[in-house]
Amino acid sequence: MRRLSLLALTVAGVAAVVLALGARGVLTAPDSALPWTASGSGGGTSSSTSYKLGSTVGQSPVGQMGSSSFSLETGYWGRALDTDLDGYPNVSDNCPFVATVWFVPVGDTDCDGFPSSVGVTGKGAETDIGTDPNVRCAANNTPDNEGLPDAWPFDRNDNQRADLSDVLGYIPVFNSFFPMAPYDPRFDLDASGGITLGDVLSYIPVFNLLCTP
Repeated sequence: MRRLSLLALTVAGVAAVVLALGARGVLTAPDSALPWTASGSGGGTSSSTSYKLGSTVGQSPVGQMGSSSFSLETGYWGRALDTDLDGYPNVSDNCPFVATVWFVPVGDTDCDGFPSSVGVTGKGAETDIGTDPNVRCAANNTPDNEGLPDAWPFDRNDNQRADLSDVLGYIPVFNSFFPMAPYDPRFDLDASGGITLGDVLSYIPVFNLLCTP
C-alpha cells in the first residue's frame, strides 16, 4: 500500500509538471515561422549609372533582364513547398498532405506521430503499443464511447485530446516492467519494456493538443 501511495504521489507530481509546462508553452511560445530553404540556384549583379548591386557570388544566373540604363542577372530563391501548411516542408514531412502540429516519423501511415510497425527513437510502433496504425484519431470527442483499439496513442480515453486524464491513468501501472503485472504495453509509448518517467514526460510536447479524424 505504501509503495502504491508513493507511486501515485510521484506520477501526480509529474502530471503537475506536465500541466505547468504545457500551460507555460501555450502562454510563452514565440510566434512560429515556416523554414526557408533555397529552391533554386542563382545570383547576379545589377548596375546603372548611379548604383551597382552584387549578391550570391559564385552562383550561375538563371534569369536576365536589361534596358539602356541597367542590366540584371538573378537567380530564384523561395520558400520550400509545404503543401499542408503545417510548418514542415514536403522534403522533410513524412505526411505532406495532412497538417500536424507534431513531427511525423518515417513509417507513420496515419500521421499521428507514431510509426505503424517499426519503432523509432522515443516512439514505439503502434502494433507494439496496441493502437490502430491506420486511424489517427477518435471519431468524436465523447470520452470512452468507442471500442478498442484506441486510435491516437496519447489519447487513452478517446476524447481527441492528450490531457491530464490520460497522464493520471499512469498511476496504477507506473514503474512496472514486462512481463510482470501490472505492466500494460498500451502505456509503454516508447516500447522500452517498462512504463517509466520517460513515457509520462513524452506528453509535454503534445499536452492539451487535439487530434483530428
